[in-house]
Amino acid sequence: MNKLLQFRFLLISTFSLIFAFATPQSKQQHEMTASEIVQSLDYANFPQVNSGCISNGCHDKIEPIRQHGSKMASMIYQKGEKVGDPNGCIVCHAGSPFSNDKNIAHENMIKFPASLWVIDKTCGECHPKHVYNIHRNLRNVS
Repeated sequence: MNKLLQFRFLLISTFSLIFAFATPQSKQQHEMTASEIVQSLDYANFPQVNSGCISNGCHDKIEPIRQHGSKMASMIYQKGEKVGDPNGCIVCHAGSPFSNDKNIAHENMIKFPASLWVIDKTCGECHPKHVYNIHRNLRNVS
């Protein structure tokens, strides 16, 4: 029963974040075709597919959190580059992309960065106003 409650909580939290960060698309923006969307989510378009978490068979073929050309992905890649992780995995998940040893790489890793218990340290680093609003959402009031 506890696992079911955890799953439901994570599912609700994830959808809350999706809607909190979603912004309406301007009519002036280019509508992407299906093939452009697939290309923008292609594993091969990470800044460095042969380094960090997505190399050596660890998390290879993983999809990005956003389309590679999006503003959010670009900011994550820039922030990751500053700390030696050009693919930006540790920006949200922490851990260490510099080790091929699973135990070392996953030490202090945040498995669910959108969890309300850690969101201030993850999403809140770039989106403090959204996190503020999420904490005050009616679904999160006791």
